[in-house]
Amino acid sequence: MTAPHRVQIFKNTPWLFVPSCIFLSVFVMWPTLVVLSKSIDQDSLFRIVSDPQLRQMLWFTTWQAFLSTAGTLAVGIPAALVLSRYSFRSRQLIRALTFVPFVLPTVVVGIAFSLLSPASYQSGPVPLILAHIYLNLAVVVRVVGNRWEKLPTAFNDNAAVLGATPFTNFRTITFPLLRSSIIGAGSIVFIFCFSTYGAARVLAGPRFPTIETEIYRYAFFLGNMPQASALVVWQLFAIMLVLALTYGQKDIYLAQRNLMPLVSERKLKRIVFSGAAALIAVGTLLPIAILFIHSLQSSQGFTFSHWATSDMWTSFLASLGIALFATVMALFFGTGSALAIAYSTQARYQKFVQALTSLPIVISAVALGLGYLLAFRSGPMNWRGSLWLLAVVHCAVALPFVVRIIAPAAREIQPELRENALLLGASPWEVWKSIDLAFLLRPLAIAASFAFTISLGEFGASSLLTRHGHETLAMRIGQLLSRPGEQLQKQAIASACLLAFSCIAIALIVEYVVQFNRRKGTQ
Repeated sequence: MTAPHRVQIFKNTPWLFVPSCIFLSVFVMWPTLVVLSKSIDQDSLFRIVSDPQLRQMLWFTTWQAFLSTAGTLAVGIPAALVLSRYSFRSRQLIRALTFVPFVLPTVVVGIAFSLLSPASYQSGPVPLILAHIYLNLAVVVRVVGNRWEKLPTAFNDNAAVLGATPFTNFRTITFPLLRSSIIGAGSIVFIFCFSTYGAARVLAGPRFPTIETEIYRYAFFLGNMPQASALVVWQLFAIMLVLALTYGQKDIYLAQRNLMPLVSERKLKRIVFSGAAALIAVGTLLPIAILFIHSLQSSQGFTFSHWATSDMWTSFLASLGIALFATVMALFFGTGSALAIAYSTQARYQKFVQALTSLPIVISAVALGLGYLLAFRSGPMNWRGSLWLLAVVHCAVALPFVVRIIAPAAREIQPELRENALLLGASPWEVWKSIDLAFLLRPLAIAASFAFTISLGEFGASSLLTRHGHETLAMRIGQLLSRPGEQLQKQAIASACLLAFSCIAIALIVEYVVQFNRRKGTQ
């Protein structure tokens, strides 16, 4: 279909983004501007440079994020090779398992790695970096792997015939074609590790504070809002710098190719790749298994008493209700934004929508929660402590992921299908309902699962906004961990298991449904 036909069908495309634009303006941009205004003309902004402890905190946050990113790429690129170039039994299951850590609440992963580590290494940089690698492995596998699946084998085969070694082949052919996706994945991982909160709160401890945990400490414990706001400014500056340095990476278009059967490779390669796939599966499930075993242990032996507390299930039901509300909102605003991007014929408008919907990624959850505390505390906008405001901030955190799942899928719909439906007399609404909506059901299900699991495990903004009596399960875990006593610690671990199992179940069910529908569609 030509651009005029596209405009004729979707002539009101810009209006699709209006609800999302209003939402982002009120609940993302306005709180951020309030935070930024609190640091203007304040000595707090420059105290970070002059105070040795704050400089050390900023330096630790930066170098642990760099090492975490390097480690994630070092583990994720070989994993992407195994899972994106070859077909073998259980490939889809293992690929789904690599996605599980990404949707797990960071506080749950922090507890798991604390239990996995020796007593002398239960807190500090080492377990934090390992937890970050575990959490962000899926980013590299998905971003780099999706690109790697489309690389043609002809270049590599010709180079091998000419005598190139596998390393030379990768360095001169494969890596240049993957460079943009590797840089893109690395920048995302760095931002996540730089703005870490849940895992850092459990694993780094007071000896190794990060910028995110210090924002929370200054805002919540010390009541020093100007200093907390100044830390947000420095955090935004660092993240924007990373985005600026990695912006502009473009991919060469490559057609989709079929995976190669692993059984066709040499025996040694089959053994190595099969072992790597098994190692990925075991590494993904081991922290969760350790977490579950510890939740059953007590001084009297194994028991389920830590799972039988009414507070845990009350918080879990509250989390489910908030997550459901946040998911509905995220789908509404995210789908409108995604369709505005996909249906628009103007590149500048597409970039504008993409930039606005990316704001919740640039602004960390704790910084966003701080903005809510400062912006919605007086007058008609005195909404602090409202349960619905917690769902709103969860929606804001999940919105960028929803947009980035639905927009590419909407772009892949063949324009000829719409054109043929129009020629047969269908109205624009009937065209969208019978063609676009049918194609988008799978991405919508994936986006919904993303939003739901993100809301279930959201810990940063909830730490600042949750009030007594409205604790989510993630917040309950944080509260229990901060109290002494073996019984309370075990209850926190049991709550973490419940949260982890819920997220895993959602991720695996959606992955199974998507693969089942995909196979059904090819029959």
